[in-house]
Amino acid sequence: MTIKKTAETVAAKANQTRIATEDAAIVKGLGDYIADTMTNHADIYYHEDNLSSDGSDGWRNVDTMDFHKRIMLERMIGHYEYWLPKQKDRESKAKYFAERYKAEYSADSELSRNNFMGAAARYKGDHMLTTLMNAELANLQATYKAQFDRSFTSLKTTQIDGDLPDDVALIMKEMNAMDAVNDDDARKEVA
Repeated sequence: MTIKKTAETVAAKANQTRIATEDAAIVKGLGDYIADTMTNHADIYYHEDNLSSDGSDGWRNVDTMDFHKRIMLERMIGHYEYWLPKQKDRESKAKYFAERYKAEYSADSELSRNNFMGAAARYKGDHMLTTLMNAELANLQATYKAQFDRSFTSLKTTQIDGDLPDDVALIMKEMNAMDAVNDDDARKEVA
């Protein structure tokens, strides 16, 4: 069974692509949305005495929602940093099955055709989601940097808290030395 492309299906696909491109240009991203929504631009009056005033006569522009904006951006960055590796695993599994069913494809078997088309659709969907999540994470981190002039990540590096006991520190140094020797041996074998 062969599906033929008609002028209508080609035009419909072109229209879908055009709409998706326009939508992508309009949408700034989740980080920009949070920053725009969670910003208070009002001048607020603070009752102060004449000695402590900086000449603003008590009126200052204070973003009262700054704390909430920071917390929301940090939570969303943490969300994407947690789920993105899991999504990449899902995408790699979907790619594996798409390639497997592609290799098993037979033109005279409707089952192999359906398996391949379903696996390919799953792979396309997971790839699109991974791409979107990467873009949103980058947007959220850029927005956080622009708003607070520093970077944020929820990922913690592997570190040891506090001082190490002498025996543990010695064992770690020995392990690092053994790793260095192994790396040197591996380089010599390659050369």
